[in-house]
Amino acid sequence: MTTPTHSLQPATASRPPDPSHPRQSRDRRETIHGEQIRLLFANAPFALLISSLNALILVLVQRHVVAPRILLAWVGYMLVVIVGRLALVYAFLHRSESRHDLRRWERWFLTGTLLGGLGWGATGIWMIPSNSHAHQVFIPFLLAGTIAGAVIALSPRREAFLCFAVPTLGPLVWTLFAEGEPFSIAIGSMTGLFAALSIAIAERMYRTITASLELRFDNQTLITDLRRQVEQRRQAEEALHQAYGDLDRRVQERTAELAHANEALRAEVFERQKIALALQESVERFNRAVLGSREGIWDVRWTSPDWFHPDQPIYYSPRFTELLGYAMDEFPGVMDSWMSRIHPDDAGRVFSALRRHLEERARFDIEFRMFTKGGDCRWFAARGQAIWDESGTPVHMSGSLLDVTEHKTLEEQLLQAQKLEAVGRLAAGVAHDFNNLLTPILGYAEVLLTKAPPDSLEAKRLLDIRRAALHGATLVRQLLAFGRKQPVTPTVLDLNRQIRESEDLLRRTLGEDIELLLDLTPDLKPVKLDPTQLQQVILNLAANARDAMPDGGCLTFATASLLLNEDQAELPPGHYVCLTVTDTGAGMGPDVLQRAFEPFFTTKEVGQGSGLGLSVVEGIVSQAGGKISITSQVDIGTSFHILLPEAHSPTQAPIDLHAHPDQATGTILLVEDDPVVREYAGTLLQELGYQVLIACHGQEALAIAQQHDGDIHAVMTDVVMPGMSGPELAGRLVKIRPMLRVLYVSGYQEDRLIRHNATTPVGLILAKPFTRQELTGKLRELLLDASSPSKGSNQS
Repeated sequence: MTTPTHSLQPATASRPPDPSHPRQSRDRRETIHGEQIRLLFANAPFALLISSLNALILVLVQRHVVAPRILLAWVGYMLVVIVGRLALVYAFLHRSESRHDLRRWERWFLTGTLLGGLGWGATGIWMIPSNSHAHQVFIPFLLAGTIAGAVIALSPRREAFLCFAVPTLGPLVWTLFAEGEPFSIAIGSMTGLFAALSIAIAERMYRTITASLELRFDNQTLITDLRRQVEQRRQAEEALHQAYGDLDRRVQERTAELAHANEALRAEVFERQKIALALQESVERFNRAVLGSREGIWDVRWTSPDWFHPDQPIYYSPRFTELLGYAMDEFPGVMDSWMSRIHPDDAGRVFSALRRHLEERARFDIEFRMFTKGGDCRWFAARGQAIWDESGTPVHMSGSLLDVTEHKTLEEQLLQAQKLEAVGRLAAGVAHDFNNLLTPILGYAEVLLTKAPPDSLEAKRLLDIRRAALHGATLVRQLLAFGRKQPVTPTVLDLNRQIRESEDLLRRTLGEDIELLLDLTPDLKPVKLDPTQLQQVILNLAANARDAMPDGGCLTFATASLLLNEDQAELPPGHYVCLTVTDTGAGMGPDVLQRAFEPFFTTKEVGQGSGLGLSVVEGIVSQAGGKISITSQVDIGTSFHILLPEAHSPTQAPIDLHAHPDQATGTILLVEDDPVVREYAGTLLQELGYQVLIACHGQEALAIAQQHDGDIHAVMTDVVMPGMSGPELAGRLVKIRPMLRVLYVSGYQEDRLIRHNATTPVGLILAKPFTRQELTGKLRELLLDASSPSKGSNQS
């Protein structure tokens, strides 16, 4: 704003102005009014220059969205107004001094200002497009800049600013509200708010300028009066000289007072220095605590109601940035640095918890995932506490951040262990009853097979029944083995033979749309592995391949012999048998490949897979001293490579179901609470040539043992029975007949028999379901081994 060079002339030079005197007050107002008008004209050239530049900018920006005729009409109008106002300013500056003509010049100035405001107001009606939000925002932005300049140039007179501001912004606000759209209403509201604020600022500047002019007027009057007083004081020199002595005394007194105040000031400065040192020590202790903490510290002071604004300043401690893998200079101190690294699945939950804390003062303590600088996704625990002002608005909040990834991993591992334990307990609960059901199915199928012609349809169907029963028993053993409830019995096996024997089952498992190929190396060395577990490995890999090929494909089982040296694998050097299972399915990506052997990890929908198959396979292979690895390509297929150590013992010969064992002799006491199993076992024992005494519970068995006149060579008893367990019954029977041999029949081998004590008689264990060959072998081993001791540990 330009200051005029004209000096204010006081109304009188004889005495100070008296506002209560009517003439002096009128002259004072007229003088100040004239200075205000001079200020308006002095500021006008700069204001008109800015207005011209704004008009040029408006034309350049809006030329593509406003009709040319409207734009030309507006430019012509504004050019005429600007030239006319410049001519008015030039005429004013070169006028003859006349105090009484100022009001006429003011009226011309207000008229020009009003015409300029109407020109700018026209842009809010005819030059704001309805189909472009960007241009809708530009017009208010440009007019707001124009009004901001007008606040400076026109504030010397309240009427001048209102004549420009009201016609400039009024039509724009009306047009925006008339649009009716939320965006236009929002812009219109903001423009109206800006107009009100500009008027308030202009009013304040008007009062400030008026007060300044009044002060200048009064100062001029005072200067004149002071000159008069100086003249009068010359005449009073003698009186002043006489008063010098008193003044000197007062100066000395004041000097003493100042010296005392100086001492007090020094004491206050010393005290402030002590407080500053204490504050510095406190800050240093805080910094040491922050740097030594395992947790990252964050601190925010809100300066706007938008709590989550990306550019909201926030302090992060060095430990905070270190947890995310950044250096301090790599991590900007704004809200977006933290919020943008939250996992998308957790972001909504974090923002909601933070908002509840700020609005409802709920506890802010949450765990969520964040991405580090290296791209890893880790778990973090964040806690914080806000401070609210008297109105309940949060103004400050501090908190901490702790990496809890290892803790979450341990939680997941504990959950997996609990799942495994649950599987084991479930398997233990159903194994006994399920094996009781399978025992007669498997047994009667074998009995009928011995009587059916080998190549007949009946024999084929009986073989299918036998395989199904064996498969059911295998499933139970698999569940027990996975739950660590079933001990394994490694056996020397021919891997090629096991695969061929599983071929029919594999084809039924895979379905007709998947081709099964066997590429088996002849004369393959044997391996040592539990047969049930080997079959489980084969079936699990086949089931995994089937799920990877929903539209069909090819599955290949291939075997080979390998010689590994020290640099080829993580296994000890030596001879190995390699089983490769390859499918042409969807393949696995790197993330899935990395977690393929994790228990309960599955890519299937909920309820369509347990996630145990591959983890069971890995456990079986590792337990056998081997190793399994995977190679896979997305949309091409997957290959599982299993290395098993070669075994040097001969393999077992296949069982001949039509062979008839030699007739046995002796008396067997059979104790079984399940009637179907009891009938099957009794029939089988009789077919084998034994004399059979049958009891359905322990008390009946004791009565038979006491009443039978002949010898009883062995007792075949179930382990779990109501009233009296098998081990307890065997202990009491041995007291009656000391030479009695004991064969325990168990639904699964971790039965009460495992918890036997020194009084439990030694015996062999036969697992359900059992075949005729298994029963025959156990009885022969039991009865022919006459040298077995009567006390000790049970044998399986």
